[in-house]
Amino acid sequence: MTQRPIFLHATNPSKVQHGLTGFNFLEIQGLRLFETKFFEIVEFPKSCDAVVITSQKTVLWLSKRRDWCELVRKRPVYVVGLHTEDALQEINIHSVVTVRDGFSSLIPHLDTFRSGLLLCGEHLAQPTRTWMENNPYWTSLTVYRQEVIQTVSPILWNKVHVVLATSPRILDRFTELGIPNTMMILTLGETTQQHAYSLGFSNVYIGSKGSILQTCRWFVQNWDTLL
Repeated sequence: MTQRPIFLHATNPSKVQHGLTGFNFLEIQGLRLFETKFFEIVEFPKSCDAVVITSQKTVLWLSKRRDWCELVRKRPVYVVGLHTEDALQEINIHSVVTVRDGFSSLIPHLDTFRSGLLLCGEHLAQPTRTWMENNPYWTSLTVYRQEVIQTVSPILWNKVHVVLATSPRILDRFTELGIPNTMMILTLGETTQQHAYSLGFSNVYIGSKGSILQTCRWFVQNWDTLL
């Protein structure tokens, strides 16, 4: 049994471990909440002036489809997240604009295009859904789904000190698993922070927008003022 409070996450373990390197006040525990299912999309939209990519999982999907990579490279590419940009560069796709503050920061750039394509997961954050609904010439293609893992080990919430919630859906899943609304929550941006407030959490902090690694480092630097 752990003798230290727990830093709980459900995301990239290597980035969390790296960000918390040398910080021994908390025990780091990861939990798999979802598994990824990729889809086979055959036809690239004929009307597409630009492409938006918002996650590393989309990049993984692209990396297995050379024909799609070639089609994407012929268009301006807009990206959410520095890590997503890094992953794209590894498959020789370069962004015109990369933002770390979420999809909303891309909107002024996207408004200059009549049509475009959003490659994405099944669940879109509210700002993204709203913009897509108001721009009917833009198409969203779901290339992967995050399926819930039903069998999850019981969580001793009284042992957990802080939870890293990198998306609204992860926070929803933790809520289903009984997380108390007094828990300290770290997020990567305002969308997840606002979702946490809507669920009744009040102890919610944005560490470093868009970066798991930098958010964990931010927590290490500021933990004594957060307790």
